[in-house]
Amino acid sequence: NAGNSAIPVQRVVVVKAGAGINQAVLSGNIVVYPNPVSNVLNLSFDAINDVAAIVNITDINGRELTSQTANFTKGINKLNYNTSALPKGMYLITIKLPKGIIIERFIK
Repeated sequence: NAGNSAIPVQRVVVVKAGAGINQAVLSGNIVVYPNPVSNVLNLSFDAINDVAAIVNITDINGRELTSQTANFTKGINKLNYNTSALPKGMYLITIKLPKGIIIERFIK
């Protein structure tokens, strides 16, 4: 779809034993857009339940650039991050959930 700037990115999902990611929190895909990003990175997903998570942005070397606690509610959740101060490069956004970790890659 040429008019849609949201593109899928490679995803890494680490789930604790006995818990599938759909059992954990999410329904459907996480969308990170635009990718590559200029000034604002958007994150959107559908949560099955209310849940608290820690959201981090790190550079490709693992250096943490931002970290915040987020309380997601059942339904569609959207977050945005100001990326204007980031130099060009590859970054990871990590969502640490009670039953797993989701890592998305994005490019500035």
